Amino acid sequence: MKTKIFILAVLILPIAAMGQIFHKNVDISEVKVTPPVFAGVEIVPDEPDSQDNFLAKYLAEYFQYPAHAKQCGDQGTGIVQFVVQPDGRLTDFHVINSVCRELDKEFIRVIKTTEGMWKPGSNNGNPVQMEKEVSMMFVADCEWCNNKPREYFMKQAKAYFAKANALFLEKHNLKKALRNYNLTVKYLPYDESALLLRGLCRYENGNMEEARTDWERINKIGGSFDASPYLEELTSLKGYNEMMATLEK
Repeated sequence: MKTKIFILAVLILPIAAMGQIFHKNVDISEVKVTPPVFAGVEIVPDEPDSQDNFLAKYLAEYFQYPAHAKQCGDQGTGIVQFVVQPDGRLTDFHVINSVCRELDKEFIRVIKTTEGMWKPGSNNGNPVQMEKEVSMMFVADCEWCNNKPREYFMKQAKAYFAKANALFLEKHNLKKALRNYNLTVKYLPYDESALLLRGLCRYENGNMEEARTDWERINKIGGSFDASPYLEELTSLKGYNEMMATLEK
């Protein structure tokens, strides 16, 4: 019960709360693109924040924290991407940021219950299929963070990030550095610094495709990371030039 109440209170964060707002109307050369809108079972105000909050409350109400995940202390910020079809169906579910298999599965399950509750995206008024992302914070026990998950997640991520940088840039221990970058991103998946440096660490470790995935992710969320504090250390790394080329696309 404690976990359920805590989720209802503060643990749902739509993508607009943690990264770039993907769902603003965009007018390009007289083409008006309107994103999918969660309508639910009630009339939702047109303001994007209201729509996201309504979706957050719905997901929190029907989400059930898996017992094993809670017992193991699995926590972090999950992100699920899916496609809203022109007829309102939801398809092509994809986990962008995984916390653990059980939480990912439950997160997708509860999103699927919203099928039929979406107004599809449109292009010049014509319904079209369009991607949507939803993020959700999971905390196994509210006592761990004194009912302040945002502050708690930030503190945890900051500690892991500092450790990862020391291991990567100073000690050149790629395996342990990557483990700590993964934990950083697990808590703060929209943090551009963590994505950029994890990508470089992956590249140095021979995981070029995963590195590109991190850098392309920065582009997708609209990141504009300032690398100047790390410039001296980064320019000597093998993946630096490719990273810069990816970010400049």
